[in-house]
Amino acid sequence: MTISGTRREFLAAAAASVVTVGCRTALSPSRRKLLIYNEDNSAYACGRKFGGPPTEAGLRDYIRRISAGGAVTHFFACPNAMRANWDSRVMEPIWAGVDRPGINAPDWQRTLKAMHDDGIDLYSVWADETRRCGLSFWLSIRMNDVHCVDDPTNTMHSAFWRDHPEFRRVPSANGTNWTDFALDYSHREVRDYWKAFLAEAFGRYDIDGLELDWMRFTEHLPPGRASAYSWCLDEIMAEARRLADAASTRLGHKVLVGARVSSRPETAIARGTDFATWARKGWIDWLVPCNFWRCADFNLPYAEWARLVDGTGVTVVPGLDNGLVVNGRRRGHNVGEYSLFADRMYRQGAPGIYLFNPFDNKPEVWKALVSEGLPPSLVAMRAKGVTATDEHD
Repeated sequence: MTISGTRREFLAAAAASVVTVGCRTALSPSRRKLLIYNEDNSAYACGRKFGGPPTEAGLRDYIRRISAGGAVTHFFACPNAMRANWDSRVMEPIWAGVDRPGINAPDWQRTLKAMHDDGIDLYSVWADETRRCGLSFWLSIRMNDVHCVDDPTNTMHSAFWRDHPEFRRVPSANGTNWTDFALDYSHREVRDYWKAFLAEAFGRYDIDGLELDWMRFTEHLPPGRASAYSWCLDEIMAEARRLADAASTRLGHKVLVGARVSSRPETAIARGTDFATWARKGWIDWLVPCNFWRCADFNLPYAEWARLVDGTGVTVVPGLDNGLVVNGRRRGHNVGEYSLFADRMYRQGAPGIYLFNPFDNKPEVWKALVSEGLPPSLVAMRAKGVTATDEHD
């Protein structure tokens, strides 16, 4: 596998010596690995780590903190769930209607509204600051987020989802299984809706790449018939490639396309995310096999993934969500568990690690990840004696 993308030259130079680059200190060759940081759509506005109302200075300082240790190479920013974190023409912005009387919206939605009212475009600021700090900046679009769909009054839901129960995977769903309520891409209207949002995302910012996140959440097609309808997701990926190529021409540099899928190839295929076709057709440049929220796949078969897309030029980076369920309760990974995963992936030849939602860990874990990263020499030491229950969804 080769490292591709607009930051390839930077990464090669950084690995060659120890120098100060922008906000960061580049690492020595023995430590240099890709480290992708995926930022949640609400975490910053929740103030979980940051304190005080977000300002442009605070947004820039956050990127400087992430980049200062020289470990993180890519910053993937998620700008949506069912609604957008910008003033979208396709779906409601996340702050729409939160000031209406009687609306019980969470503080993070009100915070994003205040930022918008102050003229702060979160992703424009981060796109600029990541470049100042030597990070590659991507958007990570959640293609079927279904948080809290068992509560139809929740202010995160879009009008498109709320007004069209006939477009859901199980139109008559009335239980607590969230993925029953997910949008069904076998409907032309659903595909057109998401194509329009992707077009808006590709056209709005100067990005190095855009990831289609098919793991937040995991089901997108009719129950029991996902493989037969995989062509519906193929259509979306082909459109993403077309839009990325158009953005490359407009911006004057290559804009890459990525996809996050299930941690096991057979599961990805069964869910209709036919990564092999996407790679073979040239629709994707990056592929992130990753576990889902509940379980942690410490034995993700990286070597098999690499073999399945060999010869396509696709870069495969194994991903790990931020925690696992133990005795019925979910907790964040500790440094040893992150290191165990990284050590196992490196032994199979992985070029780096993708961290999904790393914000949701103890401060000392977050600090260790962004300041020291997951270099091979360090993870081998940290992983000694660590045991972890391995599951995959």
